[in-house]
Amino acid sequence: ELQELRTGMRQRVEKAISGQRSKIKEFQKRLDDCDDADVWKSRGELLSMSMHSIKQGSTEVTVPDWSNLDEETQEPTNVKVPLDPKKSAQENVEFLFKRYKKLNRQREA
Repeated sequence: ELQELRTGMRQRVEKAISGQRSKIKEFQKRLDDCDDADVWKSRGELLSMSMHSIKQGSTEVTVPDWSNLDEETQEPTNVKVPLDPKKSAQENVEFLFKRYKKLNRQREA
């Protein structure tokens, strides 16, 4: 009977440890995602400055990044920004900033 109690207790402890490991993995993934918050903000800013060049239904757009100039040519580097073809240019910009804000809140929490 003592052996059965030990076995049962061990199983419960191992299950609890496994659950905590899963939570740690998920939390680490969320932290890693938060590191990309500034990328989402940058994409939103770049896209908002180039909305006039976005065609409805596009899956991505290449926009100049004037904050990042090529050292040799002093020309802006180009950044590809993925788009949701079902959304308008404005809706894509709003989505990018919404994602940034969400990740930023998570980072601060």
